[in-house]
Amino acid sequence: MKRYSIPNQQAGFTIIEMLIAVLVISIGLLGMAGLQTTGIQQSHNSYLKTQASMLAYDMADRMRSNLQGVAAGAYDNVDSIDDPVNAAPGCASANTACSAADAATYDVYQWTHKNAEGSIASLLPSGYGMISQDGGVFTITVLWDEARTGATGKDCGTDPKVDLKCFRLEFIP
Repeated sequence: MKRYSIPNQQAGFTIIEMLIAVLVISIGLLGMAGLQTTGIQQSHNSYLKTQASMLAYDMADRMRSNLQGVAAGAYDNVDSIDDPVNAAPGCASANTACSAADAATYDVYQWTHKNAEGSIASLLPSGYGMISQDGGVFTITVLWDEARTGATGKDCGTDPKVDLKCFRLEFIP
């Protein structure tokens, strides 16, 4: 009896199979890089939101420690863009007692001025703050350009090209 053997046609991967494998791996690596980039961006955005929250609570604590200034209206209608405090009151550097109004001015200066360590302007991109009062309820708003688009708006809307990201805190001192 004669045996006939059929020659084995497949001897390994062909070039097409290798190219497909390289393509699949490349797409997977690009997806991983995209996930990594998104993760880093979201982590940074979370950091900025945390900073804004801490800054708002910092001003609330400053206001609670200066109830005379709050009662006198020294913290009403603060806007670090339209009406910035460009200098600390003289009593702050002269080691003398400040009035309640001067203490409020110093608080706002430290909270908003770009040269003050730990201020909104130094910790947040294009950051500024506002304080308003309505019927004894204060609203502290911290705004910043989260997307770094150069937005210059004063609103907390949804258009990142115009509006800024904001954190609002309402409280009664």
